[in-house]
Amino acid sequence: MNGPPQALADASRDATLRGSPLVVYVWLVYNHLDQTELRPLKIAGAAHALRMKPDTVSRALRLLVAGGYLQREYRPRDGYWYRIRWALPVETAA
Repeated sequence: MNGPPQALADASRDATLRGSPLVVYVWLVYNHLDQTELRPLKIAGAAHALRMKPDTVSRALRLLVAGGYLQREYRPRDGYWYRIRWALPVETAA
């Protein structure tokens, strides 16, 4: 990746993502997810890697999906899969 995507820069200025949600997002961008394919994410594993409680990671993921920073898809056998959105939806980016 050549520098942070615009969505990462927007996230750093988004007041609703201060604290843990921003830490979770940066970790996902640089260590786990990408923009081309959905990938499974185990909340317990992310919480362990980030040294956070699973509830904190779960709340951060909900905020990131609601804010348009992540795309989430449910798969019956595997649970939720996520993908990073490099460009935020127009109504979110304003």
